[in-house]
Amino acid sequence: MKQVAKLVAAVVAVGAMCAWSGAQAQEFPGGKPISAVVPFSAGGPTDKVARELTAIMSKHLARPS
Repeated sequence: MKQVAKLVAAVVAVGAMCAWSGAQAQEFPGGKPISAVVPFSAGGPTDKVARELTAIMSKHLARPS
């Protein structure tokens, strides 16, 4: 009985892996810019960090910020 349970668990696990392997991210459309929304006031420390991060991300992702 334990062997049957292990076999069923293995089959379910393999089936789940096969189902998951088909999911892939879509390509971002065209050369559209990526927007970063910072829900704090402009000029504050959070805004400054967000601006630095978006500049770095823009270089690495080859997208305008």
